[in-house]
Amino acid sequence: MSELLLDTPLSAEQSEYLTMLKLSTDTLLTLVNDILDFSKIEGRKIILDAIEFKLPESLGDTLKSLAVRASRRGWRWLIPFRPRCPST
Repeated sequence: MSELLLDTPLSAEQSEYLTMLKLSTDTLLTLVNDILDFSKIEGRKIILDAIEFKLPESLGDTLKSLAVRASRRGWRWLIPFRPRCPST
């Protein structure tokens, strides 16, 4: 449903919030699926693939929703990454 709403005219702020909502729901769905796959892990029937990903980008997307909550409380949310933080 959020994908349908993203295809409608929205302000920049609405679009950003809706994008965060979609990311959060996708992350929650992944988490639920991972929990359901826990029995496969216990039974040693799951294969883990090594994949490359951009750590700062992934963490930044994940923590963005927390920044919105912090902002509502008047807090400033900073996500510093050290230069040696691996990018992939």
